[in-house]
Amino acid sequence: MLKIFNEKINFAMETIYEAGELIRKRLKNRMEITVKTDFNDLVTNVDKETEKFLVEKINNKYPLDTFITEENTVATNFGDKCWIIDPIDGTFNFIYEKKNFAISAAYYESNTPVFGIVYDVSDDNMYLGIKGGGAFLNGKKIIPSSPRTLENSIIDVNLKRKNIIEKLIGLNIEKLCLHSLEHRHLGSAALRLCHLAVNRIHIYISVNLALWDYAAGGIILRECGGDYHVEKFINHKSPSSNTILIAAQNNKLLEEVLNFCTNK
Repeated sequence: MLKIFNEKINFAMETIYEAGELIRKRLKNRMEITVKTDFNDLVTNVDKETEKFLVEKINNKYPLDTFITEENTVATNFGDKCWIIDPIDGTFNFIYEKKNFAISAAYYESNTPVFGIVYDVSDDNMYLGIKGGGAFLNGKKIIPSSPRTLENSIIDVNLKRKNIIEKLIGLNIEKLCLHSLEHRHLGSAALRLCHLAVNRIHIYISVNLALWDYAAGGIILRECGGDYHVEKFINHKSPSSNTILIAAQNNKLLEEVLNFCTNK
């Protein structure tokens, strides 16, 4: 698979890096910020500009390919050759911290993941996962770390979401954290899935995610021996963001976390 898609992978990485350069330039300018569904769900002019840039470049090179994108700058169509794009994952961080955000792009054929790219723009780190071909950070293959158990794991979870998580799947976050080493919260699903792959954290739990949030990072994680579980529920406010995602550095650790859920 790696040889077949080499050209497309190289093109995607080059294009995403160009988009990152545009974002870095835009950081020096004043942003236009718009509320989408609520004050926790924001979008900037840079999100939209970045998505348009990516879609246009890909469309010019591969005119028959289709897209699923967060900002809906192009018609949504999960076709046989589909790009799933989040132009800026971690928009809150982008606005307030100017770091800890990423460009996320996954490529699927016939509804099957082929490769995923997550570009940490502020740290200039490019993560690549190729299904069946491994995962890479800045061109260097990621070697899976020794498996962790819950008691020596760092969890990323937003404690503001603990009540909805417990209501939906019966997972007591406070109890889970007490059995772990420590907990943190970053605010970017794409980056945190990559951080699982490189052993910076070991468990990631998030609510209200859409496919573009985890499609690319999920490929990278699974190529490093990790895995994730997605639980669907109804979200009338934002129908595209209707999942709880639980991810872990290894399969046994994921099972250990899922065992804390009483109604998954």
